[in-house]
Amino acid sequence: PMWTNARPELLQDLCQKLVAADAKASGQDDQTFLVLGVSGQGGVGKSVLMAMACHDDRVQSAFPDGIFWCKVGRLAGKGEAPEKVAAMLRQTWVPTMDKDASEKWNQWLEELNATAVDKSTAVLNRLLPQRRCLLVLDDVWSFDAARSVLRAANNHRCVVALSTRQGDVLKKNMDYLSEDACIPVDRLLPGEALAFLKHRLE
Repeated sequence: PMWTNARPELLQDLCQKLVAADAKASGQDDQTFLVLGVSGQGGVGKSVLMAMACHDDRVQSAFPDGIFWCKVGRLAGKGEAPEKVAAMLRQTWVPTMDKDASEKWNQWLEELNATAVDKSTAVLNRLLPQRRCLLVLDDVWSFDAARSVLRAANNHRCVVALSTRQGDVLKKNMDYLSEDACIPVDRLLPGEALAFLKHRLE
C-alpha cells in the first residue's frame, strides 16, 4: 500500500528469522524454528509486514521453490486452509513435473479420489517433501484453521509464517512455535504516528 510504515526493525527481525528457519529446514542449523507467528490487534500492520518480508531478496532467495500466501480469515473452517494451500501447490508444481512424475502423480490422484481420506492433507504430504518453500497463513483466527497445514509442514521441514490477532492461536500452537519465533506488532506511539503522517503529507 502507498501509506505504509516500513517498521524497519520489525521487518529486519522477521526476515532474519525466516532465513534462519530455512537454514533449519535445510538441516543446517538445529537452533532455529520452522514456524513463526506475527501477532497484534487488527489494523496494526501484520499483513503488510509479512508481505514486505515476502518481497525481501534474502527471503525470496531462501525459498527457491516458492512463497505461497493463504488468506485464512475469521470464518474459515478447519479444512479451508489446507484446501487453499494444496490447490496453490498443485497449480504451481504439478505442471512442472516430467512425464514419469506426472504419470505417477495422476495414478496416485486416482487412487486418492477413490478413498474417503482427507484429500487436502494427503496432497500436502505428497508435494511438500524436498521442497524449500514458505507457506504464509494470513489472518488466522483459530487453531483448528491452521493445525492441518502446520502438521504437514512440520512433518516435511517446511517453513510456515502465520499472522493472527488472536493471542490464543499462538498459545495453542506452542508445539510448533518457540517464544523467540513470536513477533508482536504494536500500535504506533503517538509521536511515531504523527511523524509518519507528517512524512506522508510532505
